[in-house]
Amino acid sequence: MKNITEKDSSSRYLLHQMSDIIEERGVVMVDYTSSLIIDNEAYISPYSVIALCHRGSVESEYDLRPVQFRAHDISVMRPGHVVKNMTASDDYSAQLIVASADWLNSMRQQYLNHHLATQKAFDKHPNQHLSDEQYRQVCEVFNLLRTVCDMNGNYRKELIFSVFHTLMVLLSAFREEQGNALQDVSRQLSPQFNAAVIEHFRESREVTFYARMFNLSPKYFSTLIKQETGISASEWIDRYVVLQAKHLLDHRRSLNIQQIANHLGFSEQASFSRFFKKETGLSPKEYREQNHR
Repeated sequence: MKNITEKDSSSRYLLHQMSDIIEERGVVMVDYTSSLIIDNEAYISPYSVIALCHRGSVESEYDLRPVQFRAHDISVMRPGHVVKNMTASDDYSAQLIVASADWLNSMRQQYLNHHLATQKAFDKHPNQHLSDEQYRQVCEVFNLLRTVCDMNGNYRKELIFSVFHTLMVLLSAFREEQGNALQDVSRQLSPQFNAAVIEHFRESREVTFYARMFNLSPKYFSTLIKQETGISASEWIDRYVVLQAKHLLDHRRSLNIQQIANHLGFSEQASFSRFFKKETGLSPKEYREQNHR
C-alpha cells in the first residue's frame, strides 16, 4: 500500500475518507499534508493522530483551549478530543500517523503503563516543541515507521508496535527534559474535566456528576471551568454531545436515530431529538438530510 498524500481535504473529511484503509491496516501515514480547509467548525477525531509539523503553522482550538501548531512541533491526540482549525500559513506542511481504536487498544495492552502515562501528558497539553536534535531524531523514527507501515506479512504488527513504542519513549524523554515548563497547564482543571466528559458523557450530562468527581460543589466547579475556558461546564458538556451526535449522523449512516440516541446515552429518541434541536435548530433527521443531499 502506498502512503497517503492529502491535497485538498479538511482534517475531519480526510480521516473519514481514509476510514476503510485505517480499519484495514490499523496504522497509516499521511505524507505530506500541506493544506487545510479552514472552516472554523469543530470536529471530534475518531482516531489517534500523531502530527509532526515540518513548516509553517496552524492556529487551532483543542478542547476549547487555543493552541498553535508550528514548525518542529509534534502533537499527540487520542480519539474523542475536540479540534477546530482556524488559520493556517501558506507554507504549512506536516506528516500524520493515524491509528484505529482497535490498534490503539492492542498497543496499550503491550505497553500499558508507559503508553498511558505519555498519552495522559499530551491530553493536558497536546503540542510539544522539539529542539533541532529532537526533531531530527523524530524524523528518523517517522521515516522508519513509514517503511514498516507499507509492509505486509506476519511481522508487520510487531514491527509497528516496536517503532511506535520507540517514538513514545522518545517523546516521554523529551517531556522530562522540559522540566516544569508545562506545570501551569497540568494544574488546570479543564483538561481533567474534558477527559472525564470523554469517558462518561453517555452516563451523565449533569454538572453535579462531574463536580463530584473532583470533590467540588457544582457552582464552584462550573465557575472554575468558565474561568479557564470562557464557557460554563454545562455548555461544554452539551457542545461535546452535539459534536458526537453530528459525527454519528454524518459518518454512521447505517445507524438510525433511535440507535444514535441509545449510543449517546439518551433514554429515548424523543429526548435526544429535543436536545439536538434545542442546540442546533434542526432535528437529527433534518440535519442528516441537509448534510447529505
